[in-house]
Amino acid sequence: MEMQENMFTKTETLKAKCLAVLLILFHHMFSSPEGTAEKINTHILPLRVLNTLAIDARFCVWIFAFLSAYGMTVAYNKFEGGNNRYFLHRCLTLYSFCLPILAIHYVLNIIFKNPVGMIYKPIYIIFNILGISDWVSYPALGDVYWYISFTLVLIIFFPFLYRVCDIYQYIVFFMGIIILHGYINLGIHSDVGGYYVQYLFAILMGIIFAQKGIWNKIYTFNQRKYSKKFLFVVTTLCMLVLPYIRNTYIQSDVLQVKQILMTFAALAGCSFTFICCRWKWLNIVMTFVGKHSANIFLIHPLVLRYLGNVIYYTKNVLVSYVTCAGISILLSMVLEQILEKTGYNALIKKIDNYICKK
Repeated sequence: MEMQENMFTKTETLKAKCLAVLLILFHHMFSSPEGTAEKINTHILPLRVLNTLAIDARFCVWIFAFLSAYGMTVAYNKFEGGNNRYFLHRCLTLYSFCLPILAIHYVLNIIFKNPVGMIYKPIYIIFNILGISDWVSYPALGDVYWYISFTLVLIIFFPFLYRVCDIYQYIVFFMGIIILHGYINLGIHSDVGGYYVQYLFAILMGIIFAQKGIWNKIYTFNQRKYSKKFLFVVTTLCMLVLPYIRNTYIQSDVLQVKQILMTFAALAGCSFTFICCRWKWLNIVMTFVGKHSANIFLIHPLVLRYLGNVIYYTKNVLVSYVTCAGISILLSMVLEQILEKTGYNALIKKIDNYICKK
C-alpha cells in the first residue's frame, strides 16, 4: 500500500528506544526485592515503592515490540527487493549486532568460569547464535537474549502481518484480542519474556500506526492550544498507572486486558518522547543513547553480573543507576569503535548491499 510520510521519523524512534532501554535497566536493577534490599540504601525511597516502579517498568518490552513492528513496516514499504531479500536483509541486521556481544558473553563466562547450564555443548551454542533457543526450549545465554528469538519470529511472520493489516486495517485489533484470548498460553515461550503472542497487540499497533500515519494526527492535535500540556499529563499518567493496574489488580484476565494495558502504556511512552521531549539538548542526548540502545540492551546484563560491586558501591539508587547506564554506554561506544576499525561494519554493509541489490 502507499503510505504517507510519517512524522515519527528515525530520530523519534531513537528517542523512544532511549526511553525503553533506560526503563529496562531500571527494571533489571531494582525489580528483585531481596537483591535490592542488599544492594541499595532504601531510607530515601522505600523498598516497596522502588520495587513496584521497577516491576512496572517492564512495559518497555512492549515499547520495543511496537517500535520493531513500526520500523519494519516503514522499511518494508520502501524495500524493492521482494520478501526473500527483505527476510535476508533483516536477519543480517539482527545477527550482525548481536553476534559480537554473544561472543563476548561466551568468552567472559569461560574466563570467569560462570557457565549457564549446558550452553557450552555445540548444539546449544548453535541455537544461541541462530537465536532459536526458545523455539526448541533450550537454555538461552542470558536473560535478554530471548528477544533475538522473538525478533526472528517477527521477521518471519511480518509480511503476512503486514498484508493482514493492509486488508483489514483497524479490524485487526479485534482479531488480535480474539487470538490473545484463545492462544495466550500457546506457542513459543521464554522463561523471561513469557509467551511471544502476548506482544501481538503491540505489533499490530505498530504496523497500523505506520500504515495509517497516526503519528501525524497526534502531532497535528498537539499543535492546538493546551494540547501539549494535556498530552504530557495523559502520557505520564498512562506510563505510571496502566502497568501498576496490570501488575497489581488484574488477576483473572479472560479478556487479555493485561496485554492491552501494557500496549497502551508503550504507546504512551512513545507519544511522550514524540510530543514532550523536544528541547534541543534533550533531543541530542536521547538520540545518542537511542543509537546505542541495541548494544546497551545486550551489554547491561554483563555489566550487572561482572561489575555489580562497582555499580552498587554507593548503595544510592540514582548513583547506581547512572553508573550502570554510563558504563553500558561507554562499553557500547568502545565496541562500535572496535567493529569500525576492524572492518566488521564495512563487511556487513557490503553483504547487505549485495542482498538488497535488484
